[in-house]
Amino acid sequence: MTPVTPSSSVPSTTPTKPPPSTPPGAPAPAGTCQGLNAQGGISTQCSNVSPELSSLLNCIKKEQPNAVITSVSDSAGLQRCQTNYSRPPCAHAQNSCHYGGSCKTTGYSYAVDLSTRNLTSAQLMQAGTACGANYMKDESGSANHVHMSMGAGCGCN
Repeated sequence: MTPVTPSSSVPSTTPTKPPPSTPPGAPAPAGTCQGLNAQGGISTQCSNVSPELSSLLNCIKKEQPNAVITSVSDSAGLQRCQTNYSRPPCAHAQNSCHYGGSCKTTGYSYAVDLSTRNLTSAQLMQAGTACGANYMKDESGSANHVHMSMGAGCGCN
C-alpha cells in the first residue's frame, strides 16, 4: 500500500481577516504600537509599554482592530515626566499611570489613550471591559479619546 501525502497545492480553507482599514474621516495612522495603529509620534512611546499594558493592548487588537493609540507615555519622554514633572511639556497629570503611577519605580507606562475619532467611546469601553482594563475614563468630550489603564499594576488610575 502506498502512503498518501497531502498536496501542497491544496488551498487553505481557513478564512483570513482582511487588514484593518482607516474609516472615512479618521486621521491616517502614522505608525503602529503593539500591532495597533498609532497617531504620529506615538510609535516611539511603545518601548514604555508595561507587560500588563501589553496584555491589554493585545486583547484590544482582537476586540477592536481599528483602534488607534494616541498616547502611551509622553512625547516629552517617560523618564522626564517621572522625575522632573512640569506641565507643559508633560501632557498627563502628575503620577498618571502614563508615567508609571505614584511609585514611578517601574520605568513603564500602565495606561493608553485610544482615539474616539474612528470608534465610539462605547465601542472602546466595551473592548476595555472585555479585556480586563482596571480603569477607564471617557475623555471624548475634551480630548477625543478613551483612557484605559492597568492601574493595579501602578497604584493609580
